Amino acid sequence: MNGWARLVVALMLLAGVPVRAQSLTFDATTVGGPGSGAQNELFMPIGVASTAAVVMLHGCSGVQPRDRIWATQLAQRGYAALLVDSFRPRGFTEVCNRGRLVPAEAQARDAFDAAAYLRSRPDIPSLHVGSSASHMAVGRC
Repeated sequence: MNGWARLVVALMLLAGVPVRAQSLTFDATTVGGPGSGAQNELFMPIGVASTAAVVMLHGCSGVQPRDRIWATQLAQRGYAALLVDSFRPRGFTEVCNRGRLVPAEAQARDAFDAAAYLRSRPDIPSLHVGSSASHMAVGRC
């Protein structure tokens, strides 16, 4: 096999390699408000103290308008909602039918790390943090 053929085969093999489950960070540089363009969006109740918080994960098609609608509705009901984007920081917008690109374990780690971030905030009751996954399941689409 010549050098070009080896390169093509190597690139084809690498294309199917899943992303290493590197951890996302949750801090002032990666968490912004709704529509901020930040890696993660925090929807806070307006005019009332947050009674609890929810970590929101997206499905295989990434963060969608419906996810922001749900987060807004939760904030209107007094919950803080942290919408986590597990794909964009890893270089993907969607992984439908290619779920191995971002393993479910990576998205689960994101949820735990996001919950820890929420618990660290003084404006959120640390004992009242939960999670909601729009399409999180072992056999994602």
